[in-house]
Amino acid sequence: MKPTVYEELTSVLKREPLSLSQVYTLVREWGSLWSKEQLQLFLSCMDGVELDVTVDPVVHIGKRTLEEMLVEAIRVLA
Repeated sequence: MKPTVYEELTSVLKREPLSLSQVYTLVREWGSLWSKEQLQLFLSCMDGVELDVTVDPVVHIGKRTLEEMLVEAIRVLA
């Protein structure tokens, strides 16, 4: 995957989870020639990415650590 496509993808996924079909459509629009299966394999190997096991998996990024959740809670209270 091209670095620019990867950066765009991670930026979008940090905002909201998307179905694998939606992710695939986006990366194709951004110029990726990967098949849907290649994309799914790539995503399943990425740290912090979760694929829900459904007919059309939902892709999440940025599973927060306990430390990150604590920092967010402190920001909200500040």
